[in-house]
Amino acid sequence: MTTLDVAGYLDRIGVARPGRPTIEVLRVLHAAQVERVPYETLEFQLGRRTTIDPYDSADRIVRGRRGGYCFHLNGAFDLFLTRLGFDVTLHRGRVQPPEPAGPVGPDANHLVLIVHGLPTPENLVMKRVSAGW
Repeated sequence: MTTLDVAGYLDRIGVARPGRPTIEVLRVLHAAQVERVPYETLEFQLGRRTTIDPYDSADRIVRGRRGGYCFHLNGAFDLFLTRLGFDVTLHRGRVQPPEPAGPVGPDANHLVLIVHGLPTPENLVMKRVSAGW
């Protein structure tokens, strides 16, 4: 699959189509994703291979009414947020104990999203001050 059903994704997480990307909208979307799309490893536990292709993962979430693990969930959420106009980058991460064992290396086992450039009251004030508004 190479398309994303944005309306279906919004329906799946129970959110109306939002306006422009803001930190408040991101908070609502993220909370709805966490609440409505389960973290699950059933296929993995049963020894069934799954794809982590983000489009397939989104289809799994929307049409299959399933969840997944971080590569499924965050890969699909990246597509979804990007389609809504958010500036998202993907990063490798590692789930580790409270005492870090060192920097993330090739054994990274987690997919992390970082959203950039969202206006907040604080950075809008800083832009106004630095621009002389």
